[in-house]
Amino acid sequence: MLNPSQKRLGQLFGFLDGLNQVRNQPTKAIGDQPWVLSFQDLPDHPSIERATIVDVEDDSEPKEPKADQAQEVANDFILKVSRPELTDAPAPPDSIKDWLLSGWEQIDGTVSIRESRNEVSEEGQTVIVRFDADPTRPEALTEWTATRDEWAVNERPARATMALFERLYELHGRIEREGERFELIVGDGILSWRRPEGGLLHPVLLKRIQLQFDADAPEFTFVETGTPTEIYSALFRSMGDVDGRLLGKCRDEVEKRGYHPMGAGLTGGFLRKFAQLLSAQGQYADSFPLRIETDYPRISRNPFIFLRSRTLGFATAIEAILEDIKDREAFPASLLNIVGIEAPRVINDSDPEDFEPVSHTGNEDVDILLSKPANQEQLKL
Repeated sequence: MLNPSQKRLGQLFGFLDGLNQVRNQPTKAIGDQPWVLSFQDLPDHPSIERATIVDVEDDSEPKEPKADQAQEVANDFILKVSRPELTDAPAPPDSIKDWLLSGWEQIDGTVSIRESRNEVSEEGQTVIVRFDADPTRPEALTEWTATRDEWAVNERPARATMALFERLYELHGRIEREGERFELIVGDGILSWRRPEGGLLHPVLLKRIQLQFDADAPEFTFVETGTPTEIYSALFRSMGDVDGRLLGKCRDEVEKRGYHPMGAGLTGGFLRKFAQLLSAQGQYADSFPLRIETDYPRISRNPFIFLRSRTLGFATAIEAILEDIKDREAFPASLLNIVGIEAPRVINDSDPEDFEPVSHTGNEDVDILLSKPANQEQLKL
């Protein structure tokens, strides 16, 4: 049974929660976030290193704040991207160099030749010379083309890594300029669900991270901020068929066990259970197509790093306050005054600042030199 203070404060923050939902609609599709990077799209290159998440089975009493976490990062980073070394296409033999059309230097270019060209003979006459007139030229072209194609296959991961490095360079500059508006998140547990209020295709396990840049290396590193993993509960606020109490229990479990979005066994087990709690038909698999296909929830694995608006953090904060109100008995006097409840004042006789309220309202004391009648606060000063 809630007391009057809990009821009124619950109504106040319930109103703020509703207002926040109207003004800051949660992003339901991962592709609609301001910036997105899928781990599945990362190139396979030595310049890219991914974190290893280790399951910890120790359920003993915690000796430190993080000792009871279920998972921990074996590295000191989530993702690290160094600038790769690029190589140029192998130079063609001199015998065919002047016969090649432009574009062969590019990684995605094609090798094309002129079938013929105009030359001046020893007699000073213009003659048309065909490429295959010299049998060594086609042979040289075939041999060199095979070498160039092999170079292109080996070089593509490096070029893709350089494109990613340039994306991160732009992202770092954007965060430097607009860091107060956005925050970086790593998330997994992709929930796909066709809903009447709009389809969902977004990670549900989220963790805040930071992007660091080492100009000497040079390399970009995504590191953790020390904040706990959270459930993207704003997605479910408008769903009347999702039990808020079960959602709260899942949120408490995530906070207690420290499931990491990129974790393996323990995280997968939680996501499997979470899919069943959302619906009797809920499904979990390591891989589902990244699209909305069913009227029941499906959760799969595909880690993402993305930018999100900081305003979405209001929903998590308000939700935590509403949960805290139910279990708290004492509240700050300033907060109670807002909802029209007068907080009892505790008088401390040993503190000269605390004394019984003054019953008179005038400046009867000769030491109080005010031109007009004083109120109690003025008399106290």
